[in-house]
Amino acid sequence: MDWGESVVAADPVGQLILEQAGIDLTGVHNIQEELGRARARYARIAVIDQAENRPASFDPEVRDALLQDSVPIVNATPHNLDDAYSLYREIAGLIDRSSRAESLVRRLHAPLVERAAQQLGRPRPCVAIVTNLSPLTLAGGHSFETDVIQLVGGESTTHSDEEWRTSLSLDDLKTREVDLIIVTDPVGQSTMTSSALSEFTNQVQPAHVQSSLFHAAAFWLDDPTPRRATLDQWEQWVEAVRNADLGRTNCALDPRDRPPRLP
Repeated sequence: MDWGESVVAADPVGQLILEQAGIDLTGVHNIQEELGRARARYARIAVIDQAENRPASFDPEVRDALLQDSVPIVNATPHNLDDAYSLYREIAGLIDRSSRAESLVRRLHAPLVERAAQQLGRPRPCVAIVTNLSPLTLAGGHSFETDVIQLVGGESTTHSDEEWRTSLSLDDLKTREVDLIIVTDPVGQSTMTSSALSEFTNQVQPAHVQSSLFHAAAFWLDDPTPRRATLDQWEQWVEAVRNADLGRTNCALDPRDRPPRLP
């Protein structure tokens, strides 16, 4: 395949996304290692994994060359399920593989919908998903964590906002009167100590606190190994939600609208 037919990816994440969108990886080139500024202008599309907490994944001169020649640059850093599905559709549309994207989205979403249906009709406890203890940070309404907790039968206390992450004080968290707090530790980025978790647990009583690994990519990348582990994690979250204090029959996001806890 010549460069006129090429698609370029920046890293393994981008390459996996392209493969799932129906791209033969023989036509995919690593931007950092193989793609020079002159060659960039012959690419059809560039897919990069450019998270907020990481440096640029390829040389700025290469980016400039792509932009000058109107090569679409797709940011492969979704924050929630809708972002991920839109990403597949965007890439597939650029390379005339739209039907492939729809098939992939259905396959990824089907087991989530099936499990979510099992929670219908159950009380929905209020849940806060903590992604960092210091500074205290919650998963916002525009996040994989909130998507998952909504699907497993909880009601995220940040569900109504559009942020990916929400910073707040410990006192602010207490005023939300949540039933369950899930403290997540991203896979491969362990930053949580047992002493810090224990101190936090004591500070937020009577809310129940559960720690959990969270592998966001496994919810939207069609890789069988982490996906199996993720569905196991899903069951742990379901169990945590069911065991939460259900003294209130349901969760309302505004504490003023909730009936008091039963003794």
